[in-house]
Amino acid sequence: MDLVIVLAVTLLLGAVALVWIFIHWIRTRRTTRDDLRRAGDDARVTPYEASRRAEGRAAWTRIGGGGG
Repeated sequence: MDLVIVLAVTLLLGAVALVWIFIHWIRTRRTTRDDLRRAGDDARVTPYEASRRAEGRAAWTRIGGGGG
């Protein structure tokens, strides 16, 4: 009976360790994505388009005030 208890505790600790390792792996893995990629957009944009995207669409967020 003592052997069964020792085996059960060992298996429980092993299961906890595996779950911890899996959670750690999920949290630390890097996601690969292209932030410029949007639905229907091409990832290759001109520098002008990239700067307009970075500045925002509203005129007050643009450095130059939004004038052409």
